[in-house]
Order: sequence, then structure tokens, then C-alpha cells
Amino acid sequence: QTNSFQNKVTILTAKDVESIHRNLLNLISENSPEKDGIRTSLKNHLLAELHFLMQQDKWLEADQKNSDFILFIANREKEGYLELENVKNFSCPDLKKLDELWVKNSNGLYGFSVQKKIYLETGNSLKVDWETGDIIGQSEEAYGRFADRIGWRDGGEWLNYEKGTVGVWMDRYGHLPFHWEVLWRRRGVWRLGGWERGGVLLSSCRDL
Repeated sequence: QTNSFQNKVTILTAKDVESIHRNLLNLISENSPEKDGIRTSLKNHLLAELHFLMQQDKWLEADQKNSDFILFIANREKEGYLELENVKNFSCPDLKKLDELWVKNSNGLYGFSVQKKIYLETGNSLKVDWETGDIIGQSEEAYGRFADRIGWRDGGEWLNYEKGTVGVWMDRYGHLPFHWEVLWRRRGVWRLGGWERGGVLLSSCRDL
């Protein structure tokens, strides 16, 4: 049973369920036929946990779990970040599942598809040079308009995570998910504050 959030009487906590899965993954050899089944079961559990947090209006916890899920799907939990190749090959079906959770539970306020719509409306590009990670035809001004619309920037000043996820910013369409923006790097340079990072994950799944 991977969804402990539906049980009235909890026998195993969510952390217990996750721990059992991870211990099994560590015990089983990489080529074992059972490995994929256990990863799928753990994925379903993590999605159920995200759904539960959103239903409880624990949006910031859900935002962090969202990033954890992205790293899990990309098999980059140990590293804690994504390289360009991981973004390029990211699972579109799993990104869509995440988006569906955000959109449904927020009544259309949050989600990757919401962000993508605003991203395009503000004149940004989805064309990526997958050799370099550069967004073709992108400009700092366009990405700034996107960030202003969704509350990631205030008066030209980029908001850090703690400041950006409190108060009035939470009411902006597309404000969340937020934390995923700091997960990837390219050419060995962290992209924690530069506008160049925007749109690459959104571009990896064109039919989002």
C-alpha cells in the first residue's frame, strides 16, 4: 500500500513507506527486474504525498516536494541538481502528472502549464539550443516581464526563495511551483539568479 494518506488508521507513516522503498532499491542490484516496479511504486507514493500536502494547503512544503520529485524522476537525488542532458530527456508524462496536481488542487492558480502560458504571453521563447542550453531568441527583458507577472521579481529585484514565497506573492497566477528553477546548471555554472535558466524545463515538454 503506497498511499498511506487515505488510511483512517495509519499503520505506516509516509516516511516509513518511503524508507521501505528506498531500502529495497539499495538492496536490489541495478539490473534486477524488480527495480523498475519498486521505483514506480515509490513514484506513486511521492505523488500521493504531494497531493495530500496540496489538499492541506501546505503549498510551500508541496513546492519543496515537487523539486524532490523532479530529482527522483531524473535519478539525480544524490547530486541535487540537473545537468542540461537531464532536462532535455526529462519524462514528459511525469512532468504532466505534476502539472495536473498543481492545477487541480489550486483551482488553476498554480502549475507548469499556467507558467508556460504566462511565459509565452510575455514574449519569451521555447526554442532551446540543446548543445549549450541557451534559449534562442530570448531576452532579459522578456524573462523579467514573466518574473514580474508571477511574483518572482519585485521592482526589478529578484526575490530569494524565502521572500518570494510569502504574503501577496502567493496570490499571483503561476507563482508556484517556484523552487524547481534552482535545480539545474549547465557548463558547470550554477543558475541560481540568472534569467538564462528560464524556460528550459518548460521547453523540454512541448505539449505541456
